[in-house]
Amino acid sequence: MPPPVSFTCTHTTPMAPADIAASILDPDQWTTFKGWGPLPGIAHAEFTRYNDPPPGSTVSVKATDNSTHTETITAWDLPHALAIRMDAFSPPLSRLATHIDESWTFKPAPQTNTHSDRQSQTHIHRRFDIHPTSAPARWFIAIVIRPMLRAAIKRHMRELDAPAN
Repeated sequence: MPPPVSFTCTHTTPMAPADIAASILDPDQWTTFKGWGPLPGIAHAEFTRYNDPPPGSTVSVKATDNSTHTETITAWDLPHALAIRMDAFSPPLSRLATHIDESWTFKPAPQTNTHSDRQSQTHIHRRFDIHPTSAPARWFIAIVIRPMLRAAIKRHMRELDAPAN
């Protein structure tokens, strides 16, 4: 198998790691992911298995183009990190990738001023490793999919702040 296509996105948010995690555990919040260009957003998500603590929990996802996949929470170490594996893709993504590993790390963001009324902020670092099915698929993912997914993730992280603003 060819090596994964990887990228990272970072964002500083007024949300605490616990609030970010709560939104991940709320399937209704998943539809806030709107995609980018022809990359579909999420139309519907629901837990097919829910564990407490969350590792091993699975979410069935239907995209706005009617494609489907499964997301499994593989790690949950709040307030520091969590990880999710996406797989069981329907076409067309199943022809390109076997799975995607996504990891989130959280760190307190340095305060930019000394005002006591300023709320704490969290620095989010998200890493994606897209595992291609073949060398040609890797090329397509790197050139076409990665830029769109990265743009969609960046926009989504900015939009997560909206309720806190």
